[in-house]
Amino acid sequence: ENNPNYKGAEIVRYGFDWVKARSATLERDGFRCQVCSKDYGRLEVHHIVPYRLCKSHAVENLITLCHPCHAVCEVALPFKDRPTTRDEFYFLFYAKRQAA
Repeated sequence: ENNPNYKGAEIVRYGFDWVKARSATLERDGFRCQVCSKDYGRLEVHHIVPYRLCKSHAVENLITLCHPCHAVCEVALPFKDRPTTRDEFYFLFYAKRQAA
């Protein structure tokens, strides 16, 4: 509850369409993290606009991330600073990579 990203305890059940959307996203992204290009280990599919807000698994709203990049996106970025489009997502992480 003390985390700035906490928005209440809601159980999210993605349903059957999630499996198809996840597979389509992984395939579209070449089974590779779209931030660091890692193609091994645990790959996760991230909702750019959170599912609880859009209630959609549209492939345009999904992006493939490795576990470490997904953790950075979910934990390190305050909710208000998170990108809301795929282009903003790429720009934000490209800028962060250039600054490092």
